[in-house]
Order: sequence, then structure tokens, then C-alpha cells
Amino acid sequence: LPLRAKPLKRSAEARRLVSNAFLLLAGLAGAGFLLLSAGFLLLPWGRWFPGADADAVKECALAATVLAAALLAGLPLTTGQRTVSAAQMGYWNPCWDALGAVVSLGALLAVIASHGGLVALAAAYAAGPLLGLIVGWAWVFFKLRPELRPHWGDWDRKTAGGILGEGACYLVLQLGGVLLASVGVLIILHQSGAEEVGHYSLVAKLFQFGPQVAAFWFAPLWPAYSEALARGDVAWSHRMMTRVTVACAAAGLAGCALLVPLAGALVHLWTGARVEPVLSLRLAL
Repeated sequence: LPLRAKPLKRSAEARRLVSNAFLLLAGLAGAGFLLLSAGFLLLPWGRWFPGADADAVKECALAATVLAAALLAGLPLTTGQRTVSAAQMGYWNPCWDALGAVVSLGALLAVIASHGGLVALAAAYAAGPLLGLIVGWAWVFFKLRPELRPHWGDWDRKTAGGILGEGACYLVLQLGGVLLASVGVLIILHQSGAEEVGHYSLVAKLFQFGPQVAAFWFAPLWPAYSEALARGDVAWSHRMMTRVTVACAAAGLAGCALLVPLAGALVHLWTGARVEPVLSLRLAL
């Protein structure tokens, strides 16, 4: 019993932290949904889409709302990703991200093939990542670490306040990452219309495959660096960080050397559609 007491206490403390993080993010997501509903009704959407008729403006507003709603819905589910990362099992996260990318790509192709509307296109774009988060969260807390599954009874205002203060920077990073992936769609929609959004999304998904593969190497090492630095082993952290960064950069450059000239041909091979992305877009991606 003395040998088991300490691990059980650690599990209880870990579950308390996970529960408070989940409930805190769920509350933030709920507040975000209220603001989103008010924004859909009150924001001057017509100013953001000049030249479009009332039906087109409404469709654009719905599409933007769908993208934002998917982001908010996935916010508390990111606790699954953070939990496996902290347990140094972060290699699971790219698997769920890859699942989301595949689902999103398939949904985009289906919408384009069926000539679906803009709202359907936005839903297809957002469905994959959200599904990946749902599957990952369920896998973590029902299969890998069920003892850490969030519970309402673990809520503690002081603990939640500490998590909010320390985790604010990571929340900003996460929101920035989502905006980085989605803002291009909104800009192209505003400037060139829904048809160009489909072409851009296909090409962008093609270039996102490489970073997701690199994440298998890079992301799971975050908690390992953290533990090494806590022990004062700066040399190992520096050495490993340098090796992995160089390896990922070299692999990324090699992949780009193939994708930049062949992006249009690969999209045509997948979809049968003639897409010729301009060189500046391919280089930017």
C-alpha cells in the first residue's frame, strides 16, 4: 500500500488539472458561441463582401460562422492532445491530425464534385480537424488514460485560475495556428469567390502533408525537453533540438522541391480537375 499511494495521489492530482483545464476551455468555448451568435446577427457582413447580393452575403456569413464554430467546438477537446504530450506519448497527436486532414480532403473533393455551396465547403474544410480532435480525445480518456478523464467534481476556482494564467500563451498560439490555416480561405473568398477557395484548399492541403509528417519527429519531444531542462541537462536538449530541426528542415526542403513544380499535376491526378496554382502561391505554401 505505501508503494501504491504515491502513484495514485499523482493520478488524482493529474486528473484534477486535466479536469479544470477541460472545464475552463469548455466555458470559454461557450462564451465564444454566444459572441459568435451575436456577431452573426449584428456584424455588418455586407461591408466585408462588397459587390455581393444579399443572398451571397448571407452565405458568406454562414460559412465564416461555421468555421468559427468548429474552432470553438474543438477548443476543450485539445486537452486530449496536451495530456498525451505531457505523458510523452505525443506521437499519437499527428495520427489524429492526419486523420482529420484525410477526412477534410475527402469532404472537400466530395463537395466540389457535387457542386456544393459555400457553406458546405466551409463545413467540409472544418469537419476533418474537428473529427480528429473528437477521436483523439475519446482515445486518450477512454483507452490510453481513463484515470485522467475529466470530472465535474474536480472543478476548483484557484486551480482553474492558475491554469488560465499559465496557459494563456498556449491558447494564443493555438488560435494563431488555426487562423493561419483558415484566414487564407476567407481572404480568397473575399477577393475571388467560392470557386477559387476550392482550388486553393486542395493545393494547401497538399502542402500541409509535409509538416504533419515532421510533427511525428518534432512535437513529441516537447515534454522531453521540458524534463531534461528541469534536470539541468541543457546539453542534451540543445543537441537533440538541433538534430531534429536540421532533419525536419532538410526533409521539408526536399518535399518542397517536388511539390512546387508538381502541385498542379498531383491535384489533377487526385481529382481530375485542372488546377494551375501560380508560382507565388506554391512558393508561399
